[in-house]
Amino acid sequence: MSKKILLILFILFLSLQAETIWVDCNSQKDKETGTKEYPFRKISDAIKISKEEDEIIIKEGIYKEAIQTKSGIKIKSEGRVIISGYKEIKGWGKYEKNIWKTSSDREIDELFVRNKRIEIARYPEKMWLKVEKFEEKDNIYKIYNSELKNLKDIKNFEARILNSTTNTFFTCPVLNFNKEEGFFEIGKQPYLKLTEKDLFYLQHNSKFIKSNQWAIEKENDKFIIYFYPENEEDLKFTETTGNTERVLSLINVKNVEIEGLEICGGNTYGVWIDGCENITIKNCIIYNNKHVGLSVNKSKNVKILKNIVLFNGNGVSVGASSSNVEVLNNEIAFNNIDGLIVSWGAENITVKGNYIHHHILYGHPDNMQTYRNVKNLKIQDNLLVCGGQSIMMEETYDVELKNNIIMGAGAYSVIFGHQNTDNV
Repeated sequence: MSKKILLILFILFLSLQAETIWVDCNSQKDKETGTKEYPFRKISDAIKISKEEDEIIIKEGIYKEAIQTKSGIKIKSEGRVIISGYKEIKGWGKYEKNIWKTSSDREIDELFVRNKRIEIARYPEKMWLKVEKFEEKDNIYKIYNSELKNLKDIKNFEARILNSTTNTFFTCPVLNFNKEEGFFEIGKQPYLKLTEKDLFYLQHNSKFIKSNQWAIEKENDKFIIYFYPENEEDLKFTETTGNTERVLSLINVKNVEIEGLEICGGNTYGVWIDGCENITIKNCIIYNNKHVGLSVNKSKNVKILKNIVLFNGNGVSVGASSSNVEVLNNEIAFNNIDGLIVSWGAENITVKGNYIHHHILYGHPDNMQTYRNVKNLKIQDNLLVCGGQSIMMEETYDVELKNNIIMGAGAYSVIFGHQNTDNV
């Protein structure tokens, strides 16, 4: 009897041992067990059977799936692993000359070919135009510039305005265009107080398109996408951020380590961490996610280490009362708005050894921004280069700011703003 009990305990012990689970989307095997010989084809299938202390190894390939982890597991790559939230754009037909078009049920604001963001067609192609004169009536601004008289009679486009008052970018649909008098009309927007110091360009019209540019126009209940590819082969690889809100989610889990993945194409977030503890995200490349590359919320003891985070809406966000978060030795660059945001009750945050640069595009861009009751923040040994502003702080308390190199801000290098940043 005692031998049977020992045997059962031994089998139970073996079943509880940490295992390695393999994933290979390119596997041609006729069965999937998670072994190296018979790997799963989907990461989510490996996660389903995993238990604490297991390691999931993902072999090289493109995985088009949304993933949610369990507690206590490690996920790492072997080779280049891309976890993609992109949606393919299909149905291209010739429009005119080298321009192709297709239709979409939803508006898109980004187009990618082989992971590369395609430039939006605009006028003028490189420079900005000045608001030479404007008129204000009811809820309408009428904006004049003599160069507008050179345009063809067009419709369905937007104005991108750099407002000198707020140092902020605004995107405004054009309601009316008058070529003969050289003006267009836009509706007023909150916080946009137009001045004759403001600059603008026009975008998203098929008449503006040059090689390797795109535009989108609304037509009845559809959206028409126009694209001038460098070669027709590119039409097979057109994508936009997909219907998946989050590519990789960690929700209410503990003791998880993610290493060596590329995470892209999320319609909101690339990596979403919420209600978690003891999380490490390291050596990942997180890019082309619409809202935020990596977002930490209501979590503690999180380490963001040696990642590259670029070409997202915002780069990295730490907030929602998160605590004891370390952002260490990352490159955060070329995101559309802000690079690193620390906000909404975050406390005991360390930002050290990062290279944060080139946040100069939309909204009110900052290399780093802190706001809404941030406490005990250390900013050390970072290089911050080329931002609309380098560091913008408000409602931030007990800050240690030392040994940073900060240069190349479009407006201010460091702002302790709104008379509510204390003890720096």
